[in-house]
Amino acid sequence: MGLGSIYHKLVLTSPRVEVAFRCFYWNNVKTLRRFRKLSSEDVYVEVDKPVDFDKILVYLRENGVKKDDIMVIHSSFSSLASSKLSAEEVIDKLYDLVNEGGSLAMPAIRSFEEEQNYGDYIENYMGDVAQKFTTVYNVFQSPVIAGLLPFTLMRYDDAEISKFPLNPLTAIGAHAKAMMEYNIKGSFLTAHGPNSAWAYCAEHDAWNIGIGVDIKDYLTIFHVAQEVPEWPVKDWYFERNFIIKKSKHETPLRIRERKHIWTKYFAEVNFYTDLQRAGILKTTVIDSVPVYMCRSKALFEFIKQQKNPTYPYFIPKRCRK
Repeated sequence: MGLGSIYHKLVLTSPRVEVAFRCFYWNNVKTLRRFRKLSSEDVYVEVDKPVDFDKILVYLRENGVKKDDIMVIHSSFSSLASSKLSAEEVIDKLYDLVNEGGSLAMPAIRSFEEEQNYGDYIENYMGDVAQKFTTVYNVFQSPVIAGLLPFTLMRYDDAEISKFPLNPLTAIGAHAKAMMEYNIKGSFLTAHGPNSAWAYCAEHDAWNIGIGVDIKDYLTIFHVAQEVPEWPVKDWYFERNFIIKKSKHETPLRIRERKHIWTKYFAEVNFYTDLQRAGILKTTVIDSVPVYMCRSKALFEFIKQQKNPTYPYFIPKRCRK
C-alpha cells in the first residue's frame, strides 16, 4: 500500500482528521516541501495504450450532457496523446456535444511575472505576499499554465476570455459573451464571486467535467459557494492590485483573494468521497483516462444541506462571524 493510499485511509476516518493532517503539512511546509504532498496522487495514464476519445464522448452523453448545456472542462491533453487527435479536434468534438444553444468553457489559469520574481513561491503563497505589489494581467499574452486545450480554445475566433485575473475562464458558444460580461464589475470582486464567469456557470447548471486530471484539480466551481457576502468566516480575504491589459487598454483593478491559510481547513478527500457516495460525482476510467463529471445545481444543493455552515471547509468556530 502506497503512502497516498495510507493517507486516504486515515483521513477518511473523519474530515477533522484530514484537516489535522493538512494543518500539520502547511505548518511545516518548509521542512516537508521536498516530499510529495501527502494528500495527492499522481494521475497515471498508460501513454502507449490507445485512447478512443469517442468512448469518452459517449460516456458524457449517456450520463446527461446534451445540446444547449454548458460544459466546464478541466483537462490534460497529454493523457489523450495516444488518441492521435489534435487539440482542435478534441475541442471540436467536445463542443459538438452542446453546440446549438450551449457553450464549452475551460479554465485558462495564468502565471504572472511579478509573482515569479518575488522569491520563494510556496512561502509567498501561504504568506499572501501578492498583496504587497501590483500584478499585470495581459488577457491575450499572460502565459497559460492550465494546459494545451484551454490555450488552443482561447485562440478560436469566437472565444471570449475573462478579464478577471484569477482562475479566468475562456469559452465559446451561446453563453460565452454573457459569461464574461460583468466579471470585473461590481463591489464584490473575487475569482468565483457573484459577477464571475464561474458563478454564471453555476447559475446555469453547468456540467463540470475532468478528463485526464486528478480529482482534486477539477471541481473549482465549488468555490462559488464560499465567495458570497454572507460567507460566515472572518478575515476570509486579502486584497491585491492588478492592472488588466487588453490590446491597448489598461484598467486598474483591486480585487479580493481568499487567504491561503484557509487551505489548511479544506477536507478535500472527504468532500469528494461524500459527493461520490451521494451519487453527485460520477467517475470512471476509459482507456486508462480518468473521467469525472458533476452537475452544478446538484453540487450546490448538496453543500447547502450540510450541517457544517462552512462545508467542505472545517473552520474553527473562533474564526467565524
